[in-house]
Amino acid sequence: MHPEQESVDLELAKSHEAAEYLGMKNWSAADTQQKRGLNLNPFKRLVQRNWLLIGLPTLLAGGVTGAIVLLSPQTYSGMFQVLVEPMSTEGKLVQPAVLTPDASSAAAELDYLTLVRVLTSPSVLSGIIQKIQTKYGAVTYADLTKKLTVERIEKNPAEKTKIVSVTYENSDPQEILFTLNELSAGYLKFGLEDRKSQIGGGVAFIEQQLPGIKKRVETLEGQMQALQQQHSISDLEGEGTALAQQARQVQTQQLDAQRDLAAQKSLYNNLQQQLGGGVTPKDIINASSLSENPRYQTLLGQLKQLESQIALQSANYQPDFPGLQTLQEQRRGLMALLQQESQKLVGSTSVPQFQASIQKTMSQQLVDSLNQIQVLEVRNQALGQASAAIEQKTQQFPEIKRRSNDLQAQLEIAQNTLKQLQLKRESLRVEAAQKEVPWRLLSKPDLLKDAQGNLISSSRKGLQKILMGLLGGFLLGIGLAILREKRRDIFYSLEDLQEDAKSPLLGIFPVENKSTPVLPISQESETWSESPSSLLKAAESLYTNLRFLPLDAGIKSLVIASASPRDGKTTVITYLAKAAASSGQRVLVVDTNMSSPQLHSWLDVPNFEGLNEVLTKSVDPNQLIQRSPQQSNLFVLPSGQGSSASRKLMGSQQMKHLMGQLHSMFDLVLYDTLPLQSSADANFLSRNADGMLLVVSVGKTRRSLVLKLLKKIQGVRIPLLGIVANQVKSMPSSSESDKHDSLEHFEDEFEMFRISPSQE
Repeated sequence: MHPEQESVDLELAKSHEAAEYLGMKNWSAADTQQKRGLNLNPFKRLVQRNWLLIGLPTLLAGGVTGAIVLLSPQTYSGMFQVLVEPMSTEGKLVQPAVLTPDASSAAAELDYLTLVRVLTSPSVLSGIIQKIQTKYGAVTYADLTKKLTVERIEKNPAEKTKIVSVTYENSDPQEILFTLNELSAGYLKFGLEDRKSQIGGGVAFIEQQLPGIKKRVETLEGQMQALQQQHSISDLEGEGTALAQQARQVQTQQLDAQRDLAAQKSLYNNLQQQLGGGVTPKDIINASSLSENPRYQTLLGQLKQLESQIALQSANYQPDFPGLQTLQEQRRGLMALLQQESQKLVGSTSVPQFQASIQKTMSQQLVDSLNQIQVLEVRNQALGQASAAIEQKTQQFPEIKRRSNDLQAQLEIAQNTLKQLQLKRESLRVEAAQKEVPWRLLSKPDLLKDAQGNLISSSRKGLQKILMGLLGGFLLGIGLAILREKRRDIFYSLEDLQEDAKSPLLGIFPVENKSTPVLPISQESETWSESPSSLLKAAESLYTNLRFLPLDAGIKSLVIASASPRDGKTTVITYLAKAAASSGQRVLVVDTNMSSPQLHSWLDVPNFEGLNEVLTKSVDPNQLIQRSPQQSNLFVLPSGQGSSASRKLMGSQQMKHLMGQLHSMFDLVLYDTLPLQSSADANFLSRNADGMLLVVSVGKTRRSLVLKLLKKIQGVRIPLLGIVANQVKSMPSSSESDKHDSLEHFEDEFEMFRISPSQE
């Protein structure tokens, strides 16, 4: 950038400091408002715009309320207070509703809503009304309840008292006092009768419950006795301990018996092996019987002598020696006799061969061991059966104990309930004989008076009612105003646009005067600042604000978009292009709005060929770019003869390449697009440009549509630089001090963001 160009920029900044300062200031307006806290400006503007719609309901409601207050007769009020519950826990425990002393206070809590309805019911008020009628004539239930207020005293839902306040209004103070006295006496009487009624009901309830409780106690006692008799258990704890001891004793005895049995079996096997292996106790018994028989022993002795002779003869003679044969015959005879004797004694012809003393001893031990084994086996079997029986009892014992404990717990509860009911019955009978009033009168009936002792009349409350009427009318008007503005759905002012959109306001374009033609600006004929058009000044301010945005590379390409048709997008881009061209920039305006192109007519160039031919026919853009006759530095690439095929190429790589080519050829490239409501072309183009400007027509563009599009733009990360307000009817004004401050601020910003020649 040349020094001459820098001085021109500074002059432009100083000549329009107020408008530019507004744009720069709004760069952080949303953050500043959030820091300030509650913002009442939107509400103030709502009231200002709809003062008539708000004022009429307010005045009407206030007038109606005032007329009612003025026409109403002057009335007075009186009141008294009654304590309807005991203040202490001990007091609550003697109430008839509490049947047991350990009942929770929550169970006996008084239902105040029901109490208030009972106190204002015909059953309670009928007797009181009859007494009032004896002095003041025909007083109906409706007349009394209309002027009577019975409520619980409570500062807030968390601080509730046990006091009921009774208030009565009337035009005659004497009638108020008489009525309140009758009400207080009647309510105290009701409290006494209610207590007696509750006591009688409590006694009747107890009498009704006692037979069933007694029967239940008897049933549980019978079940407990039957359980103990069935299992022979009188003491559960002692029975459990005894079972455990028996189980340990039987287990010890069984182990001892098994150990002794194993020892005896081992001894028996050893003795049997020593006596010949196959010896049986029967053989031992037979041998013992034969050894003790004299005849058998005599024959046996003769046999031994004969065998000795045969042995001697056999050593001296041949087997056929007659004497030896005789001895053999005798031997056979003795053997036959021995067999006959054995058969007769033991029933067997076989003769045991062990008859020595040691054999006899071992035989006796074998028999004793066998007998001991049999005894131990019987004992072990008996101990096993006893252990199984104890184990079965042990397994059954927890169930028996559980059933017993359950029955015992139920029995204790039933017995305690029976005892408590009997005690409560006697307590209620004693209480029924008392005549003390349970409710207490905390404040006697009296008229309401002020600090000076004067009666408070309804006229003092009239102002409050009128104010409440005015407030109600005002709120109704506010509601109607909100509905009206919701239905219109527009931005009414710049402030509305700034606060709702929460985006920088970079430019403000006034309402265009259709009768004043747009004057062409030539570089030779006149300067920009001398133009009489307010649109030209607004464009100049917008351009200056764009130059001083805190962007590192500056602004070289912009997409000018709008939410809906007829928002003035083409007007803004036309005047912005002229403002940039008048400052010495080579500016190119590209018309991408192929559905309804208008830029060529605004800038006085034909629209035979243009962007459509570049995209669809690959025509060199240099051949179709035209210089505007209005300014020498202003060039136009018209839309050409648009088609659906070319509109689909706005987001293509071909368009991206073309945009890069155009950005390198010119200092500033501006793109006119279709409205965002009907096309996403602006979003595609903005991704390849330095940013987007959104044109919003104040008082025309739908507010909901703008907010929806801004949210969408933010969601897809489109670089939105700010908003341009169009069709503004009145420009924002400021005091001299504000102008002075804004100029200093703007100069500081200028020095901060200005690009030096060395940097460029």
